[in-house]
Amino acid sequence: MKRKTELILLLVSDILTINIAWLIYYYIRVYSELIILANNPSFLAPMIIISVYWLVLFLFLGLYQHWAVRSRFDEVASVFKAVSIGCLLLFFAIFLDDFLKDAKVISRLLILIYWFLLIFFIASGRLLIRGLQINLLKKGIGLRNTIVVGSYDKAIELRNTIIEYPEQGYR
Repeated sequence: MKRKTELILLLVSDILTINIAWLIYYYIRVYSELIILANNPSFLAPMIIISVYWLVLFLFLGLYQHWAVRSRFDEVASVFKAVSIGCLLLFFAIFLDDFLKDAKVISRLLILIYWFLLIFFIASGRLLIRGLQINLLKKGIGLRNTIVVGSYDKAIELRNTIIEYPEQGYR
């Protein structure tokens, strides 16, 4: 799969999964009656802002690097780290805002719920894309031609590894 196509798929997946997590979070926050609201919070404007926040954070934390540099486990670990850092920043921003406005403290459990939703949905979307990429590579679609240069034994060893693991993307 070309780098541009991969990046577009990742961005679309992240935008969809971030917004699905936001939708579920918003529903729990507003309609579940877990907390008492003074007024109903906005839905669309915060969703757009939070989507941009996550995409920029993911960019800075390296979640849009080429897929071959990490395994699926590393992908999930990177998502876990990025979402944890992002939610921690959100937690302190909300805490500071509540403190400065002398607002009534709402349940911090909501941030934990949002954290879990984000990790689940974003990791699921990315694993789906990575699984698709690996299946295409195993079928020979998207492989890059490679020249092996080196001493005979090492070159043969590398050639055999490339043949044995087509999901690495080399032919």
